[in-house]
Amino acid sequence: MAYSSAEIPVEVRHIPRIVEFFLAKRTLQVALVVPATALVVAIVKNPNRTIAELVTGNAGYFYWIGAAAVCLKFRYKIRLWLDRSY
Repeated sequence: MAYSSAEIPVEVRHIPRIVEFFLAKRTLQVALVVPATALVVAIVKNPNRTIAELVTGNAGYFYWIGAAAVCLKFRYKIRLWLDRSY
């Protein structure tokens, strides 16, 4: 018997908590890798520019680096919060 997504009970459509935990944990790791990768790509594309010129030339890099710094600073506390909430 086939069901449409509207007919399936909510309990069946719910994502298991372990999957949510691993997605949240992986998101924290990506939040650290993406800014570093973006900065490395910018340095490779523009080898003659200094890091200060790259960061001040595009505000996006500044925000990405700030987000990575916050994640690094509070990494332990965020991980503990994740472990407790799941």
